[in-house]
Parts: sequence; C-alpha cells; structure tokens
Amino acid sequence: MKFFLKRLLKGAFALLLLLVGAAGVLGLIGSRKLNNARDLQPPALTIPNDTAAVVAGQKWATSLCTGCHGENYAGKSFMESPAIGTVWAPNLTAAGIGKNYTDADWVRAIRYGLRNTGQPFVIMPSENFQYLSDVHLGELIAYLKTLPTVEKECPERNLTFLGSVMYQLGAFGELPADMVDITLQHRTAPEKAENLAYGQYLATLYACSMCHGSNFKGGKSPDIAAPPCPDISASSAVGQWSAEDFLKTMRSGQTPSGKQLNPKFMPWQEHGRLDDIQLNAIRKFITAQSSE
Repeated sequence: MKFFLKRLLKGAFALLLLLVGAAGVLGLIGSRKLNNARDLQPPALTIPNDTAAVVAGQKWATSLCTGCHGENYAGKSFMESPAIGTVWAPNLTAAGIGKNYTDADWVRAIRYGLRNTGQPFVIMPSENFQYLSDVHLGELIAYLKTLPTVEKECPERNLTFLGSVMYQLGAFGELPADMVDITLQHRTAPEKAENLAYGQYLATLYACSMCHGSNFKGGKSPDIAAPPCPDISASSAVGQWSAEDFLKTMRSGQTPSGKQLNPKFMPWQEHGRLDDIQLNAIRKFITAQSSE
C-alpha cells in the first residue's frame, strides 16, 4: 500500500511539474507575441487640414471612437484585474499618444492595430477599421490631431503571467493586427446613398456582424458578460421594423416594444450619431440579407 501511495504521489508531482512547465511556456510565448514589435510601414496617406475635412472627421470620431476612448477621447479602462492585468484604451489627446503620433503612426494604429512602437494592441477594431476609405481615414486623423488636450493618466498595458497564459490559450481572441490584410493598399468607399453598397461599407466599419453573426441571425458578443445578441435579419421582428422605428431605436435606445437597450452591449449612443442616410443604408443592407 505504501509503495502504491509513493508511486501515486510521484506521479502527481510529475504531472504538477509538467503543468507548471507547460504554463510557463505558454506564458512566455504569449508575452513575446504581445510585446514583439512589427516593422510595418503603412502606405503614404495625405492627411487634409481644411475645416471641412476636420468637421467630417469629427462625425466619424464621435461614432467610431468615443465608445472606447470616452467622450473627451482621454481614455477608458477595459480591464483592471489583479490576477489578469490592466488594459486601457489610451488617451488620444496631446496629453497622451496624440503628443508624439505622426500621420503614419495614426494610420498604423487605426488601420493595422499597431502602436507607434510596432507592438500590437490587444483591443482595437482594426479588423473593421482597415476598410475605412483613404478619404474617411484621412478625415478622421485630421480631426484627432485637433483634439483639445485633456490631462488624464492611462496606465500602460500590463498583463500578468496568468493573463499572458490566457491570451496564448485564446481567451482574448486574436490580436487585431493578426486579422488585418496587410496586402491591401489604398481603400475607397461607395458613394454615400441609401443603398446596399454603402450600407455594407458602414455595417463592416461598425462591426454589426461581430455580435449579430455573419448573416445577422444572432450571435454572441466578444464581451463574456453580454447576453446573446438577437436576430436582426429580414425574417426577424427587428427586420420588420419600419425605417422610422429603426431610426428612433438607434437614436433613443428604446425599441418599438418599449425595451431599453443596454448601451454597454449595444452601442446605440455612438451609432445613433450617424445621419439618416447612413442609418437607412445600414438598415437596407441588414434587411436585404437572406432569411434562411
């Protein structure tokens, strides 16, 4: 019996060592991936500085950027866990990254998901923003460069050993930079109109399918705390809403049935800043998808 227990304890100890060793390897690989700088030089992009471009850029920024970086663009916390680590959306103003970012740095961050050091962001929707047309990206950057300075300290990303292991195991999904097609050069956008092409362009930028599924039949948000995302395809109750119902819901957050949407999981406050043409284009694209 003692011999059996000895062998059992030795086996358990060996298994423990194996698990610790495996975790160490995963943590090391994860840390290296997160901190490995990539030498990516984005194609040249001319950033306008005229008033019209800055005004247009502000419209893009208020609907695309404020949800993560805050209404004053001074940064917000994504995660602060003693066990896993700290991740913040950075301060975009001159008190933060805006102080030293060049035009190329802005392009690298928005379109490719990389810091000006070449290290990847953990959270940055570049897999969607990569499709921003050159004109719209230029307008967005033109506005970001005019942001008034807001003094606010945003901690640097700092994942613990456990956080690095979790990343390597896929708990945070793919890095945005790994989902970008770096072979794409210059991008164009469809003409602004209430049609399918422009609606698809906007639905891609605003990542509608990320939560509602590729066919808009429903899905799950990347946020583990989020409830299942509803079916919004043509055959659903949402798909039967009138244009007026859709606009009113996107602007007020309240559905025709009286349900109040949670802005934490459905960013209606930011998306509702799009104008009528843009929202109607998105609605047309979504409701044109197959109901199968």
